[in-house]
Amino acid sequence: MITRKRTLTRRCAICGKVYYGFGHVAEPVAPGRCCDRCNAEQVLPERRRALRVVEDGGRKANPNV
Repeated sequence: MITRKRTLTRRCAICGKVYYGFGHVAEPVAPGRCCDRCNAEQVLPERRRALRVVEDGGRKANPNV
């Protein structure tokens, strides 16, 4: 079994915790890159919300959809 050292460490632009690897683009929540958790809990839901607004013709999207 080949194991790699996790040498690429970064700090999440949202929560400030250290993560390993490349991470994710944190836009539109924050500039920079973020960890897996913040991407799943904050960035992706915000992107979905913004997409609903665009698809809805700029009208306020229903947050319960």
